[in-house]
Amino acid sequence: MRQADFVHLHLHSAYSLLQSTIRLPQLVKKAREYRLPALALTDHGNLFGCIEFYDLAYLNGIKPIIGCELAVYSFEGVDPEWPGSSEPANHLVLLVRNRRGYQNLLQLITKAHSQGWQQEPRVSTNHLYEHKRGLIILSGCHRGEIASLLSKDDHQRAKARAAEYLEVFGGEDFFIELQPVLTESHRRLNERLLALARQLDVQVVATANSHTLDPSEAELISILKAIRLGTTVEEISPSVECGFLSPEEMKVEFNHLPEAIAATLVIAERCNLDLDLGKIRIPKFPLEKGQEPMAVLGQKAREGLQGQLLANQLEVDSDYNQRLDMELKKIEQLGLTDYFLLVADFVQFARTKGVPVGPGSGSAGSSLTAHALGITKIDPLKHGLLFERLINPLSPGPNTERTG
Repeated sequence: MRQADFVHLHLHSAYSLLQSTIRLPQLVKKAREYRLPALALTDHGNLFGCIEFYDLAYLNGIKPIIGCELAVYSFEGVDPEWPGSSEPANHLVLLVRNRRGYQNLLQLITKAHSQGWQQEPRVSTNHLYEHKRGLIILSGCHRGEIASLLSKDDHQRAKARAAEYLEVFGGEDFFIELQPVLTESHRRLNERLLALARQLDVQVVATANSHTLDPSEAELISILKAIRLGTTVEEISPSVECGFLSPEEMKVEFNHLPEAIAATLVIAERCNLDLDLGKIRIPKFPLEKGQEPMAVLGQKAREGLQGQLLANQLEVDSDYNQRLDMELKKIEQLGLTDYFLLVADFVQFARTKGVPVGPGSGSAGSSLTAHALGITKIDPLKHGLLFERLINPLSPGPNTERTG
């Protein structure tokens, strides 16, 4: 059987806390049954599930598309809320095209949580434009920024907003979302969105905004919403969910707009993120011009060792020198020079600021280099601790989970 000619680009997993019942293993299994060539995960305001999703998708022969749905505000202060809801509107869907886009999305989510929290993580349009490269933007669901304005009959502002996104992101990276018609209000909204897209010559794309795999779980979504809003199910509007529709069902929903279905494949083809998992990526320790990391580490370690031993009224004998030379050689071979310099730097900073630092628990206490740099307070030779407990000569790197 050939692959499906549709890709889901707007979907929320259980990592959209209290908003979805979709678990990633079941999601990927269903996507494989549908023979989807690719699949996007766009949780609300976070990337909690992106690595798990990335691995599961690739293991099942599906291209993973990493994304997120974020609330956007255009001025300092609180945007008007969605009518009849205690939750803010102005949602946009961001999809990662490449590594640059992934890094920009990380920046946006960090800013959303640290600077823009207002009932949910939000970013300003200024931040969005600052970190736009490598991202594809979709206009969002009925609580999307443009859809919200159209639902309130504010066609002028909706048009201005769409035109602004079109200018900033370009015609290849900005799409207006159309979703399955579940109610009469959805039908009217789709008509207005389509009219706006044609007026501005913006591409449209079909999405399902799935929060469940099965639409029969709509009651569960209502319960989650009630918990999230701190109210009862009776006091909120019943949830209407279309579930995780099959490609055939989506094509039936949009049989009048085949270009909206085709756009999902175009977007999926342009999203090619390689996270290159499994490799150690260590930041570079800042050095003065002309300095070599290994020379700096060796000097710091030898000076530190002498100071540690003198403080304990011990002499630097051949055992200590041989052990330190062996460790430094292994550290250099594995490319961990910057790692030790960085850890020593932040441990020293913490101690100078009165921040408590442990004596060196776990495998870190077995390193003479760590002791010499002041990372740990334990002399491994005195206690018969083997450096191989921290770094196995056959392993790719240190047991960093237990270091420090």
